[in-house]
Amino acid sequence: KRHGGPRYARWRRCYAEVTIVVPLIRELTKVVFRVPYFMMADSHQEIDRGKLNILGVFDRIYLTAVPKQYRGFTVIAQVVAETEDGLGRHRLGLRLVRPTSQTTLEIGGDADIAMGGSPMGLASVRFVAGLHNVDFYEYGRHRLQLLADGNVIAELPFGVDPPPAASQPR
Repeated sequence: KRHGGPRYARWRRCYAEVTIVVPLIRELTKVVFRVPYFMMADSHQEIDRGKLNILGVFDRIYLTAVPKQYRGFTVIAQVVAETEDGLGRHRLGLRLVRPTSQTTLEIGGDADIAMGGSPMGLASVRFVAGLHNVDFYEYGRHRLQLLADGNVIAELPFGVDPPPAASQPR
């Protein structure tokens, strides 16, 4: 069942809508999750009444050489359940994929998505992960994949590059 709710027509194109098919006892039910935001940042800070300060959002990491260990960053996303089937316990995770399509790291944990006061949909949960001392083995386009029950629900590409050359004075 799809439930109605507040309309965000002008924002709809910004959402990554993904359908996950989860087998149940004798039928297939579609579980729909939406990811309104998914980003990398230097840090975050939770403040009064559930507000979140996100500091230093970026999409590129500069390394002087590879392989090299990067000091760390924070990944922040919001996962919204669009149907009743999205409620309950789900395994949310994060996967770092190299340009060679090899997985560098994968983390995850269980989250209870409960019906509540979410203006975004039926229910939502915030995903925040601090990644420290992350190994990068080559330059190029890397990807962070946000997972729900082992399925990719959103993907965030980012670059790992050598530092830009200093500009020459004219």
